[in-house]
Amino acid sequence: MGEVFLAQDTRLERKVAIKILPDKTSEDDHARKRLIREAKAAATLDHPNICTIHEVNDEGDHPFIVMQYIEGETLWSKVKDNPLAPADVVKIGIQAVEALAEAHAHGVIHRDIKSQNVIITPRGQVKVLDFGLAKQLQNEQAIDKEAKTETQLTGQGQILGTVGYMSPEQLRGGNMDARSDLFSLGVTLYESATGKPAFL
Repeated sequence: MGEVFLAQDTRLERKVAIKILPDKTSEDDHARKRLIREAKAAATLDHPNICTIHEVNDEGDHPFIVMQYIEGETLWSKVKDNPLAPADVVKIGIQAVEALAEAHAHGVIHRDIKSQNVIITPRGQVKVLDFGLAKQLQNEQAIDKEAKTETQLTGQGQILGTVGYMSPEQLRGGNMDARSDLFSLGVTLYESATGKPAFL
């Protein structure tokens, strides 16, 4: 949905990543709301395996999010046609589950877990990013299958996500809970172990 640029924070002398809406969608009120929703969902989370949000600005022609710059490579580029050793898959899985547990404890369902949204740092630390499709429960309550959700900002019949990683209920446009993220993570870990997508 957004374009991400590397920038220098001159005040704190650090690299940051800036996510901005492209010109063609910057006038789209729906896209602007989704960008702000991403920032709010991720900003409620403070965990070493989740990308940190530093700032959000929705004023002017180009709303943007300033977030932590993470050195490393996406899990997708790391495992493409090159499966990981079982021990490495387990290490990545544990860290990703801890990130999701933090999100779910704060009432946030990611809804787009995939190998492109997981970065591995040079030290082997997992960072989950891109909460652009996240759904947040009312009152930030812990997730359970009976919980009511906020408006999804999608039209009737629209399904958001990445098809090869989506749970059956997400594909059908049904009610989702934390288990949908776990399904997507399972698909991601399968890809990490085999070097190939689970579903073509």
